[in-house]
Amino acid sequence: MTAKADKVSIAQAVEENAAVGCTLADCARAVGLSKRTVQRRFRKEFNRGAGRCKVSVKKALHKAAMKGNVQAGIVLLKVMGENPDKPQKNQGVQRVILVYEDGNPVKVSAPDAAPALGVVGRGEIQGSGSGAA
Repeated sequence: MTAKADKVSIAQAVEENAAVGCTLADCARAVGLSKRTVQRRFRKEFNRGAGRCKVSVKKALHKAAMKGNVQAGIVLLKVMGENPDKPQKNQGVQRVILVYEDGNPVKVSAPDAAPALGVVGRGEIQGSGSGAA
């Protein structure tokens, strides 16, 4: 076997092992190379295999969720970064600060503008003549 054939077979082995969820260290042990060598010489193959693994897991979760498995649907959303248990930072909700001056609410949509109106903290207004409704 030539050196080029060895490199091709090692590359295929790294990709196939990564595709079933093996870590970089696992792939290196399987082909008899150091972790650093696999990382330097076969990074593209490892990343491609790891990507295939993620896709196959997501497909399996999606298939189970479409068959009515609620837990699989929740896990799929979490894997996709859309955790239904935790609100996301930018879900289209605009942060609004309501400040009352002379009994009338003043709507401030930019939190950075609040100090210009004399907001000290948590709805408190600096100065007199302001009250909460």
